[in-house]
Amino acid sequence: MFSIGSSIGMALWLGSGTSLINGGPAAIFLGYCIAVGWAYWFSASITLANELQGVVTVLSFWTQSVPTAVWLSVFLVVILIIVVCAVKIFGEAEAVMSTIKLFWIVVVIISCIIISAGGAPNHHKTGFEYWNSMPFTNGFKGFLSVMGTCIFAMGGTEFSGIAAAEARNPLKSVPKAVNSIWLRLTLFYVVGGMMVTITVSPKDPDLFGGEGINASPYVIAFRNAGIPGLAHAMNAIIFISVVSSGNAQAYAATRTVVGLANIDMAPAIFKKCDRLGRPWAAIFITFLVGGGLCYLNVTNSGATVFGWFSNLTALCILWLWGTIFLSHLRFRMAWKAQSPILAVNPRDAPKEPTGVKTITSPNGSTIRYKEPGEEGICETTPGVKSYSGYIDITPDIHVFFWFFESKRDPKHDPVTLWLNGGPGSDSLIGLFEELGPCTVAENMTTVLRDHSWTEVSNLLFLSQPVGTGFSYSTKEVGSLDPTYLTVESTTNKTEEGRWSVINVTALDTSRLAAESAWELLQGFYSALPNLDADVESTDFNLWTESFGGHWGPSFSTYFYEQTEKLPEGGSKGRKLNFKSLGIINGIIDEPTQTKYLLEFTKKNTYGVQLINDTVYDHGAFSLYMPDGCQDQLDYCNWMKRETSIVRRSACAAAQYICQTTVEGLFYRFGDRGTYDIRKPTGQDVPPSYWRDYLNTAPVQNALGVDLNYTSSNLIYTAFSLSGDFAAPYLPDLEKLLGLDIQISLVYGDATTSVTGSAGRQSPRSPNGRDKKRSTMLDFQPAAALQIFNRTINGFDIATGEVEVSPGSDYATNGTAETTHTTTLPPLASSTSG
Repeated sequence: MFSIGSSIGMALWLGSGTSLINGGPAAIFLGYCIAVGWAYWFSASITLANELQGVVTVLSFWTQSVPTAVWLSVFLVVILIIVVCAVKIFGEAEAVMSTIKLFWIVVVIISCIIISAGGAPNHHKTGFEYWNSMPFTNGFKGFLSVMGTCIFAMGGTEFSGIAAAEARNPLKSVPKAVNSIWLRLTLFYVVGGMMVTITVSPKDPDLFGGEGINASPYVIAFRNAGIPGLAHAMNAIIFISVVSSGNAQAYAATRTVVGLANIDMAPAIFKKCDRLGRPWAAIFITFLVGGGLCYLNVTNSGATVFGWFSNLTALCILWLWGTIFLSHLRFRMAWKAQSPILAVNPRDAPKEPTGVKTITSPNGSTIRYKEPGEEGICETTPGVKSYSGYIDITPDIHVFFWFFESKRDPKHDPVTLWLNGGPGSDSLIGLFEELGPCTVAENMTTVLRDHSWTEVSNLLFLSQPVGTGFSYSTKEVGSLDPTYLTVESTTNKTEEGRWSVINVTALDTSRLAAESAWELLQGFYSALPNLDADVESTDFNLWTESFGGHWGPSFSTYFYEQTEKLPEGGSKGRKLNFKSLGIINGIIDEPTQTKYLLEFTKKNTYGVQLINDTVYDHGAFSLYMPDGCQDQLDYCNWMKRETSIVRRSACAAAQYICQTTVEGLFYRFGDRGTYDIRKPTGQDVPPSYWRDYLNTAPVQNALGVDLNYTSSNLIYTAFSLSGDFAAPYLPDLEKLLGLDIQISLVYGDATTSVTGSAGRQSPRSPNGRDKKRSTMLDFQPAAALQIFNRTINGFDIATGEVEVSPGSDYATNGTAETTHTTTLPPLASSTSG
């Protein structure tokens, strides 16, 4: 609604009067029609001063006894109050006003048609009388003069984009807002403009810019038709429109200043916001300029001032959108030249899989699947089933899944969703390298894994967000530019084939990813009785790692909230009996993570110094200096965790500063493994033969996919730019600790990806009933399975013998700090023969 009606104000309701005088009925209609086409190239900013001037003009229809300066001051304050309110209140105010405007424009169109046909009390049939007698009152010159007002009036389409940037779900709201623009352009301006031309004479002295009272042509139409009630109602609607448009203009202007400051094109003071996200400095400068200019009306006529401002604004629109147009053309040319996907022979792409089965779930999702185990892929244990394929929840969201039955009791064992981090790291990493039922050997065959988590649970792996692994929005055949890959092929073969094409900014925060994952789960569960009738348990676990410190709290909180909204036994969705959340080496809280990562480089379990003192001192200075890493993270956390462009910019900047000046020091100057500091760099991860295995034709056909498998850094970049890395997720974890959910935070003591020290600190902030804290060394599958099994079944981690139930007083005793160290031998140095 905001995108449709926010910028409808003085230009349409009042400016049409000057257009009618200068150009005549044919000129104004033609001007609006041409401007419709131009509106996609150009945009405008309806000035705050002009809208305030419009308030005075509207009120003069009722009374001229109140001084102009008084009206200007009153409504300047009114708009200021609306703008400084919380964004939610602003949005609600705009939604109400835009709804009123949308309803009334329909009333106006119908009424003007009736008036033109002679159905009004005066029974005067105007028809196209004014088109016949005076279509162009000032010839082509008049038409050109109308164009300035039309361009000015048609501006404001960008408001939907600015407002959508602060929407909770821009994935849905942005397309909806943009797709509604045609309604505004056609209904409001072309059709609405024509209504003026068939009901009001261009010679009427009371038109805005004429010698009379300077009223709106719509008001004059109702008055002349003998409907004074509608005339007054029309004037009231115009009043609401002008205030609404001024409100939207002030909002857009202030947010634009903040955006400029965030990219260093305005003084830094303008990026400052209070805890509610209000940019006071930007508000001050906007109202100082806009409010000051509006007082020109005190010494000049409203029509004259309107002409000044509308012409200046029209010039700005042409320049603004001309620049945008040229920039967009350059971007398209650059993207075409540097696209990650280049055309190749389609015969080089994977073939369409055969034998794919399809299930349409009750919630409208489609499940396309095969049973890879029957073709000797991964889970080959007799009697244990597995399914892989796609969950299609929308035309542009197709997420790959791989589901494995429990080897013990698939009917009664819970379903566990496993998610790797990244963001953009595929959950198949966890399947093949960590906890799944198989791994891939060097000879490109699968081998069953000991201590797989399928020994005690059904396992679901999702390649999310869309674009990760085999998941896709659309598909394109080509050769993938290796600069877009995070992992190069071990065979160094040409990266040609069929690849996923996605809009990386569509799902660029953990909250948006959670909403998508919920829809995926509902699609999966609603189809599960047809997919695998042997699985009946509603018990659900979510386990994750690394960036899963964001996934886990965010997804679990959202899943729990949505489950509580579902009715018992209803058909609207599957209620999840949420049993546990497990986070392994999770990035939960960036301020804690950054601080203890730096400390870990000097004080760790193995007593090794990972970076020299000079580099360490540089990191410590960057961490604690004024406006340094810690201050930037505090500023990000201080703001409300919403998807506003201000919060995104602040948190993205904080992440960049911290990663480049503090966290990145170990990765640039250290020589030990990121995931295991006991080993040299590059020797701390298991082999990844499975990546090439997934790019073999028999495996792709067995899995039901026709895409090449790869990992991309585009999703990671999108999450970085959204500021999600630095966003606070401890509040979500605190909520979960108050629920009947087992929570296990598992950290190794030899990894710098997330330090054990940071993990031990993270659970201290929430005020919860049960905070299990466990550590394990990397690559200990037996220990990992026991921790997982004991957590999901509600037993203590230490012994697996004590039942830990809600409200129990179970606790272990120990020191607050772990300072024990084990001395490691120095890394082996290379020798030359």
